[in-house]
Amino acid sequence: MQKEKLYIIPGYHESPKNLGYKQLIKSGKEKGYDVVFWEPEWKYKKMSDWVSDFSKKVGSSHQNTTVIGFSFGAFIALLASEKTKIDKIISCSLSPYFEDDINKLPDLAFKILGKRRMLEFKSTRLPKQISAKTTFLVGSNEWPLTIRRSKISYKKIIAPKKEIFIIPDVNHNISDPNYTEKVKKYF
Repeated sequence: MQKEKLYIIPGYHESPKNLGYKQLIKSGKEKGYDVVFWEPEWKYKKMSDWVSDFSKKVGSSHQNTTVIGFSFGAFIALLASEKTKIDKIISCSLSPYFEDDINKLPDLAFKILGKRRMLEFKSTRLPKQISAKTTFLVGSNEWPLTIRRSKISYKKIIAPKKEIFIIPDVNHNISDPNYTEKVKKYF
């Protein structure tokens, strides 16, 4: 029998060396998952490239696939779920870069991510319906736009099962022990 797959997609420019990811990888292996840390090629690519690359990695016929995505990783997971067979998504601190978020972002976001990426985000819509059970997690001390994005996504997405949990006293940090422990409960 094939092991359940657990994909972990990090936030922008994060790596598996991050303590939170190390703990999630270890926990996934202890629970019997075939764990794959998928690190996007961040340089010179944009969201559609990352989604396409991840979709190719997962393929369309995988059974029992769980994806944990943090920040941009959560963004990638949700968009990829339209193209691939994913059973469960754990969306951690979903990045607020969908078309209806762009005009609320500070100028610094445009400077960091560049015109080409921001132009693409202006036309990127939240999926209306996905086949994956979806859990949205977000810290109570995160940037208000990130909290708002998770709440709106929870309300708008049609999924077989969905839930949202705001983790008390947590910032935008997957390595916060409170955050990591909460994520572990959902896979």
